Amino acid sequence: MENGEDVESFNSSPYSEENLKNFVFFPLYPLFRVIGIPRCILMEEKPRKRDVYFNIVRLTILLLPFIALFVISIIIGSKYVYLSLRQQENSIYSCFYIHAFLAILSYMNLRKSGFFYKFINSLKEYKEIQLVQTPLVERSNNKLRIKIYIFWGLFLTTIIYTCIVNFLLYPKNVEEDKKYKLSKFYNQSTYFLDSIILLYTVITILLFITIFHCIYGVLDYETEVFNEESKYVLDNNTDNIQETIELLSKKHIKLFSMLTHGVQGLEKYTDLAIFNTTMVIIFAISVYRYYNGINNTVEAIEYMLIILSCIYLEVLLLLPIVWIDKNVHNVKNTILNNSLIWESKNENVQMLASTMVTRIEACEYHGKMIGLVTFNERTISFLLVVVIILSAMLKAAVF
Repeated sequence: MENGEDVESFNSSPYSEENLKNFVFFPLYPLFRVIGIPRCILMEEKPRKRDVYFNIVRLTILLLPFIALFVISIIIGSKYVYLSLRQQENSIYSCFYIHAFLAILSYMNLRKSGFFYKFINSLKEYKEIQLVQTPLVERSNNKLRIKIYIFWGLFLTTIIYTCIVNFLLYPKNVEEDKKYKLSKFYNQSTYFLDSIILLYTVITILLFITIFHCIYGVLDYETEVFNEESKYVLDNNTDNIQETIELLSKKHIKLFSMLTHGVQGLEKYTDLAIFNTTMVIIFAISVYRYYNGINNTVEAIEYMLIILSCIYLEVLLLLPIVWIDKNVHNVKNTILNNSLIWESKNENVQMLASTMVTRIEACEYHGKMIGLVTFNERTISFLLVVVIILSAMLKAAVF
């Protein structure tokens, strides 16, 4: 297994289910094992009634806090002036609740469809076709750790800071009728219960964003490895070009099977997560401008942390997709720019190579934001422009 000294060995076989799950969900797989997600099994076609009832009760318990608080947020928000400071702050809380709700629903749907089982199985089939003895691209587990730990640290710092500020400024929030920052149970003495629910909301988002980022990250890594392996075998096996291209084509089919399954499976959630988080960023920028404008540093920092956390979340989801797209097109260029393949004597080789190029051009391995904007190297720039334009239009919030 890549960089195996940093990865716990679960099984002597490098492509055992446990080793592959640890590879995909590193560095948090030990945590995922403890809490039992993601479950990489195929669901029974006709589950027992007892299991159905248990799942309904469990799902209700998991979702009830988000549903209740989202409904309360809508009721509270209806009393404020549209796009006022309080309405925008309330909307930020609502977006977090709905995000956590959608994350759990998306996970349950993916689990029910056997997405995780099929992904691990397709990864196993892909990796079993070896073009070279050792990977030509080293997977840096230290970078993976740093990336995920920063994500968790930033979000947890944000929510803890928010809860502390809300508690300390409780009398002020009562006076200013900021009900979304008050306890839904009783008063300041019970606000710790609201803080626990907020923490639960954020941890839910963190867990599922991490799972989906890990899948995108593996797809990014494997497409990069395949591109480098393609270059290597085409440059070093010129005497057996027919055999080389046949093996490449076989592995390319498995790569795209895994790629389309992974990206299309996560497309809906990614779409909703990016849209939701972008709305939070736009509202938070407007609110930050208000507090910064009145020199309220304590609350300005709160919304600056929210902005940074949400930007990091979007980058964590979108950057691997950008690199997947780039790596896939690099494979296409590697094939098209190899002169040996396109010599007139290699007609059979050219047919296989053309099939690989066509697969890259025609295969739907992209997700789409709002069903319209393709997730590729232009997505982050597009979102940046949208945020700048809408933030400029919204300006600083008005109390």
